[in-house]
Amino acid sequence: MDLIAQTATLDKLPYAAGASGSSKEACLPTTREALLEDIWTWINTTDVKGTASIFCLTSVAGAGKSAIAHTVAQHCHDEGVLASSFFFNREVMGRNDPKMLFSTIARDLAGRSKGLCEQISLAIESDRSLATASISCQFRPLILVPYLQYLTGRPVVIIIDALDKGYNNKLLEILRDEISKLPGTFCIFLTFRVIRDINKFMLQVNHICLQSIDIHEWTNLADIAIYVKHELKNVAELQELGDDWPDPHLADKFTRKAEGLFLWVAMVSRYLCLPGQQASFIPVELCSDRSPR
Repeated sequence: MDLIAQTATLDKLPYAAGASGSSKEACLPTTREALLEDIWTWINTTDVKGTASIFCLTSVAGAGKSAIAHTVAQHCHDEGVLASSFFFNREVMGRNDPKMLFSTIARDLAGRSKGLCEQISLAIESDRSLATASISCQFRPLILVPYLQYLTGRPVVIIIDALDKGYNNKLLEILRDEISKLPGTFCIFLTFRVIRDINKFMLQVNHICLQSIDIHEWTNLADIAIYVKHELKNVAELQELGDDWPDPHLADKFTRKAEGLFLWVAMVSRYLCLPGQQASFIPVELCSDRSPR
């Protein structure tokens, strides 16, 4: 099958537009350093003779998990080891359920080598129903079998963010029971909000590492302080408040009111940046009650 025919065949696979990561959504420099180092170490200690592994990052909504996922995706892209990234979004069709997850990943994998491209194309040609099949039917022929035939010594990283916004039990079963059949260079980085249904699938499985962000832990609070400083500086510039705004007392109060939630800081800062908004002060109601999570 020539390249033009392979491309035409791969185009039959649904692809979730806009599901990949963005460097604009990544963490601020000097934040999340210890956690990111743990993730880099996990990626770089993969072993082709072992089995694939999953690094799960969990926490409450608003803790900054997606920013970490965007950062990991950007770093892996720069290092040439990012195979695919999929950011679930409850508000966007095609990204609010897992129907396009494996077809999107398969098309991304096909771009990594001629061998993978040919193998995935042949799988679709031999079974035209694969393009619209359930994820349970797609995983083996589109990802597992092709990748086992074209091993690499370098890490192959897949980022799946906000799993809680688009999962079903079939996807959880594949992550728990099927991923470990891939070789050890295959790494899946997952983020999700703490949900009992997901946790019961992820706990006590050897190939899954579970790590949680404690929003009240000192390193998280230190990162929040850095983020607050950055966001309020933007407010001061946009609203022409001068270099001495806000005063340290107000900035400290703002940081404490955030209670470790990056999303709260982002939402309030966005409000203060609105045209015509009087941002020479932070409204009392914004400092006394956190925004909805």
